[in-house]
Amino acid sequence: MRMIKVVTVLFAILLLTGCGFHLRGTAKLPPQLHTIYLQNSQSQYTPFMRQLHLMLKMSGVKLVDDPKQAPITLNVLSETSSTRETSIGGAQTARNYIVSYTVSYQLLSAKGKIIYGPKNISVQQNITLSANEVLTNSNKLNQAKTSLYEELVDQMAFQLTSDDIMKTLHATKT
Repeated sequence: MRMIKVVTVLFAILLLTGCGFHLRGTAKLPPQLHTIYLQNSQSQYTPFMRQLHLMLKMSGVKLVDDPKQAPITLNVLSETSSTRETSIGGAQTARNYIVSYTVSYQLLSAKGKIIYGPKNISVQQNITLSANEVLTNSNKLNQAKTSLYEELVDQMAFQLTSDDIMKTLHATKT
């Protein structure tokens, strides 16, 4: 009986490993992205940028302060968010909102040439507030935004580990 449990656990581990499973927040980035300069035209200190910085660090990426020290620059071109009410009804009913967040980014060579992108990633989430909740101070809104930042970073990590970008990086002399 114990042997069956051990074999089952080993099989599950092999299955998860074989399908590409990895812990959330980590990504196996190509070697060309192990040292990068992270650039944002708006601010380095937005919640999204903090989440991206964390993911890159957890993935073993060395972030440098000078673009001349990196073969690749990850340039976040824009971050936009919006909140739109979608409910129909009087003031006494619950209100539904769609919270959206979009990021545009590209990869640049050490010479400043665009080698990948620009790419856009958009995510959205629905939230419902009771009639007496204020949207701007809502915990649900803050939780939704945090969730969206994490989802955007996960999608960016997925794109940065795709076969498409691997081929692009191998074909490009940085």
